Amino acid sequence: IGQAVQPRIEMFENELVARLLAFDAIQPIWVEDESQSIGHVFIYGPFFEQMRRAPFFRLNTAFEVRVERLVTEYAGLPDEELVNAIGKIAKRMGPQHAKVALECLKQGNYADVARIALAYYDKAYAHNLRPSLSDFQLDTNNTQQAVDYFLELITKSINVAQ
Repeated sequence: IGQAVQPRIEMFENELVARLLAFDAIQPIWVEDESQSIGHVFIYGPFFEQMRRAPFFRLNTAFEVRVERLVTEYAGLPDEELVNAIGKIAKRMGPQHAKVALECLKQGNYADVARIALAYYDKAYAHNLRPSLSDFQLDTNNTQQAVDYFLELITKSINVAQ
């Protein structure tokens, strides 16, 4: 929700391959760990297989920092869109949790809606986590700060390993 409509699968795959071809093949590419499907589109098979074989680094962000990020991103959207989004995951989230989330939404308590959603997503994603080479703590919602910090940590980690 709150994003552009996803492209057709073929258009998505073509765009992904075009962007991959634009990279320097010698340099590493950093990507977010995803399942092969993202909404209604799929990550190009060979690239997805390479992602699964590549080293994996876990970036952890404090729960409340993530809550703040979600409130910033979603609280300005029409409540009807949020109600529909909660409805789509209500069964997996648990009807009792969905009911509380909808009540919080009616009260304008977006932070608690985010907390309930995060608890659901964290549990859903936990069983799919693969082993990480390293875990890093990032406690900022500033994307550029997070990237800079992560690259600094990775560089230090690689230098120590050598």
